[in-house]
Amino acid sequence: MSGSDAAGQTLNLRYDGWVNRFNMRRLGDGNYEFVDSHGNWRKVGYNYRTC
Repeated sequence: MSGSDAAGQTLNLRYDGWVNRFNMRRLGDGNYEFVDSHGNWRKVGYNYRTC
């Protein structure tokens, strides 16, 4: 984890699971993104589709 957990700041996260791992980030506006298999950042969330 890096960045700031303060409101309006970007927070970089990493999920390390048993089989998979991936990077995510929470943007200053509260939205989350992850890197897809092509190296592009994609927004994630309920009722939001970029994939």
